[in-house]
Amino acid sequence: DKDNFSATKKEISVFHSISLLTHTLDIFVTMFRVLLATLALALVSQSAAFAPANTAGRMGTDLASRGKYAEIRTTIDKLDKDNFSATLTELEPFLTKEAGITFYSKSLRRINTAAGALGVAVPEGYAVEAKCTAKRREKQAAYAAEQAEASAEAEAEAPAEEEAPAEE
Repeated sequence: DKDNFSATKKEISVFHSISLLTHTLDIFVTMFRVLLATLALALVSQSAAFAPANTAGRMGTDLASRGKYAEIRTTIDKLDKDNFSATLTELEPFLTKEAGITFYSKSLRRINTAAGALGVAVPEGYAVEAKCTAKRREKQAAYAAEQAEASAEAEAEAPAEEEAPAEE
């Protein structure tokens, strides 16, 4: 009976050792999977750093464009009575063709503020045909046409209503 008990003890010891090895192996496999996943993510994030950015529809943020905007702001800040009209002539092509709506509106506000401080006037219709305001101008023109058409119809109906009671 003693031999059976010791044999059972040996079996338990072997089973325990196998169980411990299996558990240790599971831990190593899990750690290896985590390590591989981390490595894969690191490689993907590194390669994304060199991929070209999607800049469609956004204002350029490269150094050249930032330098141009800074140059325009500096030019507006340096306006005086002597160089006012020449500077406006120099700035108008950029404002009408290249500037975005935010830079355009801020620049016109700065120019108008400088003009008021200097006691000079900005020419009527200065930089009105800007590329960045084209859609807004088209919508405004369509709205004005609709309003004019509606008022013309209302005026045409008004004399007809005035004549109608006279016939009674």
